[in-house]
Amino acid sequence: MSDPPPPPSLVVPARRAPRWIWLVPLAALAVAIALGASRLLGGGPRIAISFPDGHGIKAGDPLRCRGIQVGQVEAVVVDGGGEGVRLEVRLDAGAERLAVAGSRFWIVRPTVRLSGITGLDTITGPRYLDVLPGPEDAARQERFVGLDEPPVLRDEEPGGLEIALTGSRRAGLVAGAPVSYRQVRVGTIASVGLAADARSVEVRAYVRPAYRGLVRDNTRFWVVSGTGVSVGLSGVRIDVDSLAALLEGGVALATPDQPGRPVGTGHRFELAPRAEEEWLAWRPALPVGGHLLPAGLAPPGLLRAAARRPGGRLFARTRRADGWLLPVAGGALGPEELLLPEKEAELEVSGRAFPLDREPAWRGGGLARLELPLEGPRWPAERVRRPGEPEDCLLFTDAALPPLALPAARLRAEGGRWAVDASLSFDESWHGAAALARADGRLVGILLVAKGSGVLAPPP
Repeated sequence: MSDPPPPPSLVVPARRAPRWIWLVPLAALAVAIALGASRLLGGGPRIAISFPDGHGIKAGDPLRCRGIQVGQVEAVVVDGGGEGVRLEVRLDAGAERLAVAGSRFWIVRPTVRLSGITGLDTITGPRYLDVLPGPEDAARQERFVGLDEPPVLRDEEPGGLEIALTGSRRAGLVAGAPVSYRQVRVGTIASVGLAADARSVEVRAYVRPAYRGLVRDNTRFWVVSGTGVSVGLSGVRIDVDSLAALLEGGVALATPDQPGRPVGTGHRFELAPRAEEEWLAWRPALPVGGHLLPAGLAPPGLLRAAARRPGGRLFARTRRADGWLLPVAGGALGPEELLLPEKEAELEVSGRAFPLDREPAWRGGGLARLELPLEGPRWPAERVRRPGEPEDCLLFTDAALPPLALPAARLRAEGGRWAVDASLSFDESWHGAAALARADGRLVGILLVAKGSGVLAPPP
């Protein structure tokens, strides 16, 4: 009996992978090469920054300038000798101007001080580098020494005043504490340390440009401890100057009623431990905010005014108009609705009420000039001119507020006045603002505001 034939063998043919599958890794490699090339070719210069400690920063963490990423940390290595770390940073394209002498770098991390807590965003997120750019005309530089702490004068404005204060002791002062005038912050303490001969403490203070006119050669400075305690028949009284002064101290200043000459950067003053009663009684008239005008010219001293007029019908509410008036020779100049006469109407200005019972001495273009017995300085006639073509201006209102820049490109001639571009809107608090020309500091117009739109009316 013959054996049965063997079963046929089952042969499964091998499945071939599609040829296009090999394109996937090639495409990924091409993308990686393209990204690397664009990063290499499109990026800015590479710089090195040395720090005594890395504070947890690592490769891939960003470099930021005013909250915008402008570069990236590519490597973190231990510096030669093991005494610090060196960060290799690649700047983004367009950020080359950061690689100049004078640029200051620091590592942002959570920091707790008496004045507040900073770097909270790095508690859950990565550490990052921050930078304060150097001068635009500074020389190129590739190696930097980073700051262990953020700079105190991070937002230092050009044109400020730096002075030195010399005292017998530190009195609790620290960098970053306020410099104040009448409890208004006008500057910052930049540094505190021993003098070169160790015989005194030297404080370097910075006064903002708008307030440098407050400092004269006879100005007095003293330490503000933040609290004052007095005991009387009514009990114990504790005065707190400010929260910042209470926590970290501060310096206050006063200038006599007969101010001395303005001082320059580097001028030295004695720092008293406390203020004398005479200093607190001084009330000089000093211009502030004039740093944007040509040298030696003061900004205008505008007065807030309100005109009240009867409603005209039974049970009608009193109509009110608010705005600013500029004291000039012969009275006040401002929006006409503040100064036009009307029965039983009155004008409140400088704490006084004047009846609006006579016609203005001049009227035109929405402005009027009314004779008023105002006290204080008047705007000189030689600093008034009627403009021709639109030009760059500054708008002034309250002396405590910074002026608003109004470029000529936002103005257009319209019926003898200048209409302000609709993209610039104003609230009623700007009604009556004085417009001074940037070129010579002369009055060239008064701003009239209606429904958010503004127009500059020329002066008489």
